[in-house]
Amino acid sequence: MDLTVNEMHLLESVEKNGDNGITISDIAEDLHITLPSVTIAINKLMKKGYVEKKRGGSDGRMVYVVLTRHGHRVNLVHHKFHEDMVSAVSGELSEEEKDVLIIGMTKLNQFFQRKIVIMEE
Repeated sequence: MDLTVNEMHLLESVEKNGDNGITISDIAEDLHITLPSVTIAINKLMKKGYVEKKRGGSDGRMVYVVLTRHGHRVNLVHHKFHEDMVSAVSGELSEEEKDVLIIGMTKLNQFFQRKIVIMEE
């Protein structure tokens, strides 16, 4: 694949809204990155054939980013990779180790959620 980790995150953000698409500003808000950074990255993804822009809204002036067929396929492969990774790791853990891992991951998630709230203030 010719994608960076950041580009994969962008594709995941676009995928969240399905075929309705998502605006550049909504992607920036979702990923907590600047509008110019998102614009540059989306343009690169368009050149690679993973996303396209479509017009919408009541007057047709809104621009939405949607996944292409190729973008959907890449996201499926990426999701499958994560599922396989979690299955492989969790299959080697005892129930007690899984419980400890869940507690640790929950605390880590809460930490990052608090950081995001602070950044948004």
